[in-house]
Amino acid sequence: MPTCPKCKHTWSDTPSPPIGTKPYPGRVTFDKTSDQGSGAYHGTACVLLDPGMIKVTLNGEVALKGNPYNGRDVWRFLKVGDGYVKPWTFIFYHADGTVYSYVVTGSSTPTGPTGGNTETVKPSSYGNGDRGNARFSKPGSAYGKNIQVWVDGSLKMIVADGSKRQEGKNGLIWKPVSDSNGRLVVVGEYKVHYKTCTIRW
Repeated sequence: MPTCPKCKHTWSDTPSPPIGTKPYPGRVTFDKTSDQGSGAYHGTACVLLDPGMIKVTLNGEVALKGNPYNGRDVWRFLKVGDGYVKPWTFIFYHADGTVYSYVVTGSSTPTGPTGGNTETVKPSSYGNGDRGNARFSKPGSAYGKNIQVWVDGSLKMIVADGSKRQEGKNGLIWKPVSDSNGRLVVVGEYKVHYKTCTIRW
């Protein structure tokens, strides 16, 4: 947290809710990694709100409004959820002129990668629901924690602990020890034929 060298006052880089905002009374659903979106917004965070907002910000970043989902508006951000420093300060601007705030406190979980390492492989086979098997050179435990899994350039999953099995969406699986050779295998999504799978740690 920055400190003024003269008066020793400290302040936060994270924007505080503007004076006059009201606590948001509605339902907020924050998805840290979405499997929708396009371009720079594919696989990034989004927030789902009841209709009526004309502008949404997170820690000062203005969201892009996407296609509605189950009757709720979807607002997309440029990073995965844990890429934003907590507290997360959401500001919701309603069409009737009301400005709401919604703050999420607590510590942030790293999203990785932390060491600047990458490994990319091509699927070696398909099976079990027409899912591709991306086989890596080491067991999952060797890749540490907070590992990003990218498929054809899109972030699909963040693995908290490489030594433990983790399941993502649409059949995606991080399997730290394969049955065939004891090394990591990432099982792809159902009926998705992809070119490359990259892990970053």
